[in-house]
Amino acid sequence: MHKSKRNGFSGIVLWMFVAVVMPAPIFGIAQELPKAPPSHEIKIDENAFRWESRPAWVEPAPAVVPDADLLKRADPLYYALRDTQFLVDAAPALYVHQLLVANETSALSQLGQFEIDLVPAWQQLRLHAIHILRDGKSIDKQASTQIRFLERELGLEHGMYTGQVTASLLIDDVRVGDALDIEFTKLGRNPVFPDRFADAASWDLPTPTRLRRVVLKSPQSHKIQMRLFGPESLPEPKPQRRKDGSLDVLVFEGRDLVAAHPSGYYPAEYSPLRWIEFSEYRDWNEAAAWAAGLFKTTIPDASVVELANTLKSQAGAEARALAALQYVQREIRYFSISLGESSHRPSAPAVTLQRRYGDCKDKAALLIALLKELGIDAQPVLVPSQPGQSLGQKLPSPEHFDHVIVRAVVAGHEYFLDPTVPEQRGRLDAIYSWHEGVDVLIVAADTRQPTHLPTRKVDAAQFEMVEKMNIAAFDQPITLSIDAIARGQFADLVRQSLKQSTTEERTRESLAQITKRYEGAVVVGSQNVQDDSEKNVIIVSATYQLPAKAISDKNGLRFVKFRPTPIFGHLPIPEADRKVAMRISSLPQHYRYEFQLTAPTSVAEARDPQTKTIGKSYFTLQQQSRFRGNVASEIFDMIIPDGIVAMKDLEDYSHEIKKTEELRAVVFLPSGAGAGGKKSGGFMANLLGKNGKEKQADNAAPDPVAQRETEQRESLKHISASLDGNTLADRDRAAALIERGIIYDDLGESDKALVDFDAAIKLAPKNANAYYERGNSLLTKGRFKEAIDSFSRALALGVEDSDGVQTHRGIAEYFSADNTAALDDFAHGANGVSHSPYAMLWYLIAAERFAGGAKPGIVEASRRELGGEWPRPLYGLFTGDRTERDIEKLLAGANPAERKLNSCEAYFYIGEYFLSKHDVVNARIYFSKAIDTGVRFYSEYFEARHELERLDKASAP
Repeated sequence: MHKSKRNGFSGIVLWMFVAVVMPAPIFGIAQELPKAPPSHEIKIDENAFRWESRPAWVEPAPAVVPDADLLKRADPLYYALRDTQFLVDAAPALYVHQLLVANETSALSQLGQFEIDLVPAWQQLRLHAIHILRDGKSIDKQASTQIRFLERELGLEHGMYTGQVTASLLIDDVRVGDALDIEFTKLGRNPVFPDRFADAASWDLPTPTRLRRVVLKSPQSHKIQMRLFGPESLPEPKPQRRKDGSLDVLVFEGRDLVAAHPSGYYPAEYSPLRWIEFSEYRDWNEAAAWAAGLFKTTIPDASVVELANTLKSQAGAEARALAALQYVQREIRYFSISLGESSHRPSAPAVTLQRRYGDCKDKAALLIALLKELGIDAQPVLVPSQPGQSLGQKLPSPEHFDHVIVRAVVAGHEYFLDPTVPEQRGRLDAIYSWHEGVDVLIVAADTRQPTHLPTRKVDAAQFEMVEKMNIAAFDQPITLSIDAIARGQFADLVRQSLKQSTTEERTRESLAQITKRYEGAVVVGSQNVQDDSEKNVIIVSATYQLPAKAISDKNGLRFVKFRPTPIFGHLPIPEADRKVAMRISSLPQHYRYEFQLTAPTSVAEARDPQTKTIGKSYFTLQQQSRFRGNVASEIFDMIIPDGIVAMKDLEDYSHEIKKTEELRAVVFLPSGAGAGGKKSGGFMANLLGKNGKEKQADNAAPDPVAQRETEQRESLKHISASLDGNTLADRDRAAALIERGIIYDDLGESDKALVDFDAAIKLAPKNANAYYERGNSLLTKGRFKEAIDSFSRALALGVEDSDGVQTHRGIAEYFSADNTAALDDFAHGANGVSHSPYAMLWYLIAAERFAGGAKPGIVEASRRELGGEWPRPLYGLFTGDRTERDIEKLLAGANPAERKLNSCEAYFYIGEYFLSKHDVVNARIYFSKAIDTGVRFYSEYFEARHELERLDKASAP
């Protein structure tokens, strides 16, 4: 946070970011998720639910009492017991016994509202017991627990209806320190599955567990395979085997399991969590045979034959196959009704064709029927629900799959086609499969193992942005044209996104993005879309007119700086404590950015093309620079192959990523006509300087803090010269003294600053800003009571930035231990006209420390802004939505100039977060890190010093 409104950082760092041609969601897979549909209460068959005693086959777990050690744990939620037991039978049973301890208020909802999912069409729920353990007593909650059955189809908005119901158990009177002791059993088997057992149990959870048990009981006639998998760094739970009459018993037991927090980007063969898998399927051929029975070939209906005959008008097998795929993608909308057997058994192709809707298996069955009528060999292909993991490490089972695509052999070439994807364009050999790089199971009689779908080579950039800036004359408006080019799967995404917005909406949004970069930009015409269906390429074009001031002019030197944004954000950043290899991409990727600048014809340069490269092992970022005549160009290619970074190479990989973060471009232009061709003329400065830093005019821009200090000391000379001249009127002299005082304060010379502010007040006693800035200097020096008086005087005189002044007065009150006054001032600053995010941060800090937390409405309002501009993401520290690691990841993703400044703020507020949690050790660490940034012109720098001084005093003997 800047010490005053006038001390903004704008103007010091002059990067020009790449404007977006269309709204952000268009080129991203992730879009705003629809709100979950409201649930409604239903009645289920009386046999689907009832209370009854624990089944006789269940082996009760050893007694686990939530002792004092559990209640002292820092974990908000803790499992004293997680017991899962399977019974293999004609109607398999799953018994669950959980003892869940809540150590914080935030965890009480998980005790007081317990949910169990079931499918009443083929499952039954039996509740055995619900108790609350409190102070050594067991309170029976069976009578007082309200049980409602809610139909809450979370997949309905995506065209899915499963018939799943949630049993919602509302348990009254739960308190911090209570333990919920609950036992229940789910009975039944989906009729689509044969009399073969397959299931799995997780061993690890994000919640720590005192005692974990998994028990499997099966008749000796059932040959159940078992497999454990998980990270090598964690011990495997060892099974105990024994007999119980005619049943084989397998028991796994483990104690004191730590919470697991997997971070992602794991190799396909690696599982970050431990799992226990059971399967009665002997091999993958049996699993494929099960699926083949669902897709049995039948005599095609006349409607299917008639449709196939119309497709035969296409010339050649490839054109016919493509026409069949596009018909099913375009004409059969996606909607799934997965009740009982229909969860896996497809509808007859004629039925799907008549209804004009179906899910993946229905659409796949229809496509297969059409292809076979066209004389094309085709089979269903099962795709796993966790495509990132290799099936090679798993036991054979149909439980791994939740999607179906189609394998087709056309003219001797094998294709994997997904009929659920919105209509795809291009030649059949250019059709992109979103399942490349995934293990799948082809449903065929000769299938023996899963098939790994290869990834195809990327020949051209999947996404490319070309910016062309045309400067006819330095004093004339500038033309900027932008082409965003999407190919292959990116074109498929864009094509669908374009249908969701109008040209006018996209043009308006694009202009809003461009004006953030070039103030005063106006759009010329509207966006133009070119769609080459055969090549599957879409080009979205837009043209803007920029004011002449879009070209920066500093001391007679004209230049443009920019960052090739489209090539960034595609590489995952490894955590500092990562212990396993990292998969950086499951598919090959290629992004390109090109900037072309056409200067006035008076410019004439002749510089040889240059190529620089960052990274070679795991990605390649190549930069090609050229300036000939009056045209400069810069091309960046980011190429990411599908690959894995070995653990021993993570440090080198991180270092290469950091080099890309330092990437900058700058075009220097001559000051006037006829200057071109001289050494001082225009040229494209190289981006990739030594040690990842830029040199001024050579390779890099200076450190923002150092640059600010240099500029301020230069300004100091000019202001002091004006003051020494004794030619200024009192009002102007007071203004100059205030300006010089601000600079002195930023440079850490607060004593000189106070002299200037006092002199300004003497000349202009009613100058509110003089009191405001005097208060800031007093706050910097730790003279809090005097700072409060000065801020109050500024408010009384009607200072313009009253919200900022109240926030700063609140900080002085905070350090003066005037907690009530500080909370009031922060609340006013946060809710004032400016809606200052810094005031909101301070309010959240003060509320946490002095008022037991912020009001729920304010917390929710803060959460809605977590994705906003900096520093709003820091709200998450105090709303419980982000940790210090999350913030540090955000810092790592910022450009270097912003990162240093943001780090000063972030480290300070992280320190305050730890202080609110009474974690003095970590608070000290982060306050020190804030100081180490050296950003003295941010108030957080000095506030961190004040906090450390307070902590030192508190710990002094």
